[in-house]
Amino acid sequence: MFHYIDPYLWQLVIVPTLTIGLGVAIALHLKRLSIAPLVTLIAYLGMEWFMYRGTLFFYTKWWLLPLLALGITFTFIGKRQVEHASIK
Repeated sequence: MFHYIDPYLWQLVIVPTLTIGLGVAIALHLKRLSIAPLVTLIAYLGMEWFMYRGTLFFYTKWWLLPLLALGITFTFIGKRQVEHASIK
């Protein structure tokens, strides 16, 4: 279906941006730090399955995506908690 997209562009730009962005957005909305890696991993596995379901199914080496999402979310949630504590 997405054969017109360059594989390097897909793996290096589109997949990380969408999966990390989705994980961070949901975690910030729910204000739960532990949701970010889980949503990122599920979104990543879903995108990999959707992209490669007609061929030999494999997972690429992007296991760092949930860790990046966790770090980004921790930065934003930690900053919010410090700001709220200083207001009171």
